[in-house]
Amino acid sequence: MIYTSGIITDSSVEQSVEQLQDNKLQVVCEKLDLKEGDRLLDIGCGWGTLVTYAAKNYGCDATGCTLSVNQAAFGTERIKTNGVSADKARIICSDYRDLPAGKGAYNKIVSLEMAEVRVP
Repeated sequence: MIYTSGIITDSSVEQSVEQLQDNKLQVVCEKLDLKEGDRLLDIGCGWGTLVTYAAKNYGCDATGCTLSVNQAAFGTERIKTNGVSADKARIICSDYRDLPAGKGAYNKIVSLEMAEVRVP
């Protein structure tokens, strides 16, 4: 479940909306140069799609934050049903400005949907 666009990787092949969204997630992870051992923070993670995808497919430690209790619960369940352990991925219900931080807490930070849908 992603709010915005997917990416068409091959216009000669019909792809489902889900595949287009996975293509987008793959492009984002590649642009972040994600790899095992990275500590990813997804600010405004929504339903936890990127957090789950990144931890499952790139082996990074992924944390997402959202203000929505329902999104945090859904994302946490998504992580679990995708076979990703809670020590590798988590969704925190918190304002990103209130997250515990420290030097080296995260080495990759992304915000996909939050910046795109923010209303003044």
